Amino acid sequence: MNKSYFLGLAISFLLPFVSKAQTVATFDNFSLNANAYWNGSDLSGGFSNGGYLFENQYTSFGGSAYVWGGFAYSNVTDTITQGHSNQFAAITGKGYSNSANYAMVSVLSDYMTDNHPIPSVVNLNGNKSVTGCYVTNSVYAYYSMKLGDGIAKKFGGSTGNDADWFKIVALGWSNGTLKDSAAFYLADFRFSNNTEDYIVKDWKWFNLSTLGSVDSIGFILRSSDIGQYGMNTPSYFSLDNFNSSGVGIETVFPSTIQIYPNPTTDFIIVQNKDNQQINTLEIYSMDGKLVSRNEVNNMECKLSLANLTEGVYFVKVNSQSGVYTQRIVKR
Repeated sequence: MNKSYFLGLAISFLLPFVSKAQTVATFDNFSLNANAYWNGSDLSGGFSNGGYLFENQYTSFGGSAYVWGGFAYSNVTDTITQGHSNQFAAITGKGYSNSANYAMVSVLSDYMTDNHPIPSVVNLNGNKSVTGCYVTNSVYAYYSMKLGDGIAKKFGGSTGNDADWFKIVALGWSNGTLKDSAAFYLADFRFSNNTEDYIVKDWKWFNLSTLGSVDSIGFILRSSDIGQYGMNTPSYFSLDNFNSSGVGIETVFPSTIQIYPNPTTDFIIVQNKDNQQINTLEIYSMDGKLVSRNEVNNMECKLSLANLTEGVYFVKVNSQSGVYTQRIVKR
């Protein structure tokens, strides 16, 4: 068979999962020295990428003392150094899909109004429906939650049983009116089985399509660790590929459904944590061929991939809460 047949077959398979192409902010066109960042010190108030304005607030107190909020961009690769001195690093040490640049997000608080967070805002330049973006923890927040620091606690506490959590909340506005919100957990220790507790340390898809048509999106952070002056967990996270056009085949899972490990060598575990049953799991090859179909009828299953060759596959989860598709890599 000729190449056009396989191309047509692949396209016919992918179309149900791929949303209409959108302008994507990847931050890759910004020129930075190695292990460097832009934090708004030029007082420009933000930067444009992919047709969107990523707002920034920067206040200098003289010398090397400053506070910044909103969006910065970075290519810092240091995933080891803990604390505030490494506030511009993603825990991945690189952007999504091994790109160099990514965005850093700092959420400030208004200490004069009961520590209310000040949203870090993306201006969309008109009403649009945004597919989503990839997110992960900052190095600063990751180690703070994993080990604790002088202000914030170790998540799970000394016994591992504390029901701690850390999440991003995305707020969608249109003409100054809040339309809807969406949430993504960067860490979750609320499970009865402590082995299920997690702190995100790779790029995960954050679905924003549920916000509908909006003209701006603001991000805030919430944590279970609250002190006298507000949230103790460092209020940072990393973001990449804002409004990615390949969302449908990359990841369209809600945060309650997880597939891991990915990449994998011989098996995957699929969990639905919203108490909704998984009915079936189907695995498709890149050319759209169904290579495996499994009846599950449970909220969790472990699926062997021993019979599959190395490569990229799509896992289709049919559950009581919906049908979702995610790309996996077998090595």
